Amino acid sequence: MAIYPAHTASSSIAQAYVVAEALGQGLVLSSDGWLVTTRAVVSDIKRSLAVVTADGESHEVIKVVADTATPFIFMKVSGANLTATAFAQADKLSVGQSVFPLARSVQSVTPELYPRLLSTPLLPLVTTRAELVQSSEIVPDRFLLDQALPKAALGAPVATEQGEMIGLVDTYRGELRAIVPLQTLEGIIDQLFSAAEVHRPVLGIMYTQADWVTPFTPGVGEFKGALVNSVARTAPVGLKVGDYIVEIAGEKLLVQSLAARLLQFRAGSKLELTVRRAGSELKIPFVLADSASLAPAKTRE
Repeated sequence: MAIYPAHTASSSIAQAYVVAEALGQGLVLSSDGWLVTTRAVVSDIKRSLAVVTADGESHEVIKVVADTATPFIFMKVSGANLTATAFAQADKLSVGQSVFPLARSVQSVTPELYPRLLSTPLLPLVTTRAELVQSSEIVPDRFLLDQALPKAALGAPVATEQGEMIGLVDTYRGELRAIVPLQTLEGIIDQLFSAAEVHRPVLGIMYTQADWVTPFTPGVGEFKGALVNSVARTAPVGLKVGDYIVEIAGEKLLVQSLAARLLQFRAGSKLELTVRRAGSELKIPFVLADSASLAPAKTRE
């Protein structure tokens, strides 16, 4: 489906939606009208929007909810009886696998297939020195495609050969090559459907992960982990700048970003960090804070 600025004019011509004017695309999440797109498509959640499906039906967007941890924007439309599609599991996808962005052309709302290959597994896209320090509340993990897609593919869903959805097309170094993974929705989708809200867990640190730089020698051997660069008031009591987080809830921190690992848990979960400090390992218990308690919800009615 395609997303447009809503038209308010009264004449039939002025109310028509021209394909080339679309902001981008998105995906149906539920039959009763919940959709998902990206912030690159809907940068202003207060803007009046409309959605046009592949069969040409238009629907008014009546609610918009922004995700704080990912680029996803959720929209509720006035229509119902839409068709939702199952998500693919990221751990079952492999480099070199064929995937199929369902992108519209500039002439038609009907999606066209643009076969591509996955060129990377799901990993953090940290490619510049400025990106080496990341927030524990922003997930940088993406898939990459082997080739860029046309401009009209922004926000387009990407499917496997089995028809399961991997994610939505986003930008990477000025090209449409990144895929924002849909698996990050697993912890909040029930809450979105029932309460029209998105609550994310909050750790409250800035960090640099070992896999993002080479070499990475913290002083006593080499290991995977995340260097704590700064801590906020929501950070676990006892965690300090200069600590290295090596495990979360007993699982080692490997290629997946610390921020993505946190999304496996719900806000309010009781967890334990394993931290390396001055050659010793410490266990720091804590409770994940709730993003809703830190700032007003980003929604638009």
